[in-house]
Amino acid sequence: MDREQKDSPRQATKTHGPQDVWARIEAFHGVMIGLLREFEATTDPVRIRELVGTLDEDLPGHFADEVGPGGLFDDLAARRPASEPILEYLRNDHGEILDMVRALHRRLRESNPDQARILAGKRALLDKLRSHEQSENRLVIDTYRIDEGGMG
Repeated sequence: MDREQKDSPRQATKTHGPQDVWARIEAFHGVMIGLLREFEATTDPVRIRELVGTLDEDLPGHFADEVGPGGLFDDLAARRPASEPILEYLRNDHGEILDMVRALHRRLRESNPDQARILAGKRALLDKLRSHEQSENRLVIDTYRIDEGGMG
């Protein structure tokens, strides 16, 4: 198994059936923490390319789990209908994130990539991923805390 396959969050969380969507989402987020820490810390262009390749391969399926039937966004919308504008923002964010990943991946595959552009693209992607995750986590916490009778 090559390095990219071993690092794949989707590979590590393969399950089947709609009842497993939540397990895949949770497991994916857990694996992504380590992958993104390494992505942030590394300056090795080869390793950056491998990690971006993993994101390029795995994020579309993860986002599909979140927004697809029976996924996280369906549950959030059902529990808190007023969250729809935030969910729409997060759906659009998914597209922007995928565009950023694909653009960075293309640059990394160039024969002589510009390191300054690579590092700027890497930083912008990390910032976008953090912002997205914070917004998503805030909505999840607020929704389930309120739904469970918490103080939200």
